[in-house]
Amino acid sequence: MAGGLGLTVLLIMVAVGVAVLVFTEMQMEKYAYMEREKLTTQYGVRGFAQKQKEAFSGTYNLCITAGTVICILGVIPVIMAPAFTASELIMIYALSILLAMVAVAVFLFVWAGSIRGSYDKLLQEGDYTVEKKIVARKTAFLPGAYWCLVVAVFLALGFNWMEWKTAALIWPVAALLFVVIQGIVKAAARPKDGK
Repeated sequence: MAGGLGLTVLLIMVAVGVAVLVFTEMQMEKYAYMEREKLTTQYGVRGFAQKQKEAFSGTYNLCITAGTVICILGVIPVIMAPAFTASELIMIYALSILLAMVAVAVFLFVWAGSIRGSYDKLLQEGDYTVEKKIVARKTAFLPGAYWCLVVAVFLALGFNWMEWKTAALIWPVAALLFVVIQGIVKAAARPKDGK
């Protein structure tokens, strides 16, 4: 019963989280050009944004550090409960504590990362430099094409020739290959001599 209730609550929380992400993404569509186009800011805007980013950097560093520490410490209840031959109920509590701590850490990562990302977009720094925007535009086709190809190959091969364990290995291998292929394609698409 506890497992069923816990899974129900977890799925409800995931559904609410996904709804918030989808709604926010739809609201932010009008600013999507900031990720693709070269920005020209009015006089004083860049300096103001740079000062705000510097003022926020302490909070950002604290949130990322705290989130990391919380993730590491969150495992302690799950490790310690069996050490004291805890009952199943105690293990459920320990797992609940772990999930709550991970949720707090993820909140810190997302909140601080979103604010830092907005400064990076406005200032065209980090992942949003002009060069990286050019490369992103040139390679935008890659994820859709690659993953459609992987799914097509997976479905074409079918399940007759492989066991489920073998089929399950296809996805992590495809993910690792994607990172390699994406790195090669992005390196090839990088502008030469500022062109």
